[in-house]
Amino acid sequence: MKSVKINLEKPIIHLAEMFEENGVKLFMVGGHVRNALLALPSADLDIASKATPEQVMAFFKSMDFVRVVPKALDFGTVQIDLFEDGEKISFEHTTFRQDFYHEGGAHRPSAVQFTEDITADALRRDFTINALYYDILGNTLVDPLGGQTDLMDMRIRAVKQDARETLSDDGLRIMRMARFAAELNFKVDPALFKAAKQYAVYLKDITGERKQTELKKILLADIKYQGFKGAFNASKPKRGMMILKECGALNYLVPALCLGAGVRQDPVYHAHDVLMHGIETMAAAPPDYTLRLAGLLHDIAKPVMLSETGRMVGHDAEGEKMARQVLNDLKMPKAVTSETAELIRHHMFDLTGEAKVNTIKKKAGALGFERFKKLIALRRADLAGSGRPTDDGSADRWQKVLDEMIESGTPETIADMDIDGKTLMEALNIREGETVGKVLKKLHARVLLSPGQNKKDQLMTLARQILKEQ
Repeated sequence: MKSVKINLEKPIIHLAEMFEENGVKLFMVGGHVRNALLALPSADLDIASKATPEQVMAFFKSMDFVRVVPKALDFGTVQIDLFEDGEKISFEHTTFRQDFYHEGGAHRPSAVQFTEDITADALRRDFTINALYYDILGNTLVDPLGGQTDLMDMRIRAVKQDARETLSDDGLRIMRMARFAAELNFKVDPALFKAAKQYAVYLKDITGERKQTELKKILLADIKYQGFKGAFNASKPKRGMMILKECGALNYLVPALCLGAGVRQDPVYHAHDVLMHGIETMAAAPPDYTLRLAGLLHDIAKPVMLSETGRMVGHDAEGEKMARQVLNDLKMPKAVTSETAELIRHHMFDLTGEAKVNTIKKKAGALGFERFKKLIALRRADLAGSGRPTDDGSADRWQKVLDEMIESGTPETIADMDIDGKTLMEALNIREGETVGKVLKKLHARVLLSPGQNKKDQLMTLARQILKEQ
């Protein structure tokens, strides 16, 4: 044990004192300890001790300012809610335990056994930097596996001497390896990386929900610990994806994306193959989840189109379909899937940079201003990710047109117009909902190009003309 002082809030100290009164030493564990040693912020409040869930519940049975909520009793986990000064602070307490797994790396232990041995508990975890324990009242660091040395060396290392045992227990740990390496920009221990290559196939049986949770953290790794460079001055999201690619895990995460490996593109416009262009575009995009997903997947259909037609024409439309399937398999939220797919569908818009102003306005209206902003960002990232310093100026033109639309008060949607369906129905004596909808759409198309016409009297005149034409 090493004497270390970690500043903790008073409720945590009070909780440790209540455990101590029952003869149990309480430890902070995992991310909170790791980040405190790195002087990084942490929201994790994971605690551990030798006390079983039943014992913890008995400790606080008669205390009205502490509530113990069962979460996963078989795995020794309860939530402790502590109410102090009118506020609630929650901790997740887990009993020291050993985990046992079936073959196949299916993430969930097949059996657990409670223990009083802190080293045994450390060995069930994933990486040494996450197997650090802080004795809350003793102000000492318990480091049974050398995690503090790995922190100083900026290295991700498996808790078990044979890294294969750590990864074979839980295939998701391969993605967690890439995620921590990306967020912290840490090195990956060679033995751990070698094991990841061997057990990448175990990701095949991990649920889509768990994989997409880790993928999101990797794609947004640069916003986790801003200003912390780690061992490399490199793009964190790109580094995470490259680790997944190089260990073979990407084949079991987004297999269709990997078809782009080795597929060359016109060297005048592209320095990379299709796969690397997707990764580079993702890394060049601003830190927005759907935007980075779109950057990663925007050319996913190029290998398929090339194989089927000998050309890559139409890869935007086909890419939308393929992206929807990929994201559905990963159990993405519907809103994320919809926006990502739509950005991919339109990423070839105005490829020559010669679109007329009205054409750009119509596109902005069709997508909505916020989504059009993302399309602008995607075009910039696409150009940056090509590896060729060329810029057709299209993104700048789109932004200029959009800025002018916003400044002139252009109604973004039908709901933003100075008229509504009810007004039309009453003034023009029409009752058919479909007709009203068509008129409103045509009115919106007019005012997108001429926002000065967004006045009730002018819109009514236009509506009469539209009905007469129909």
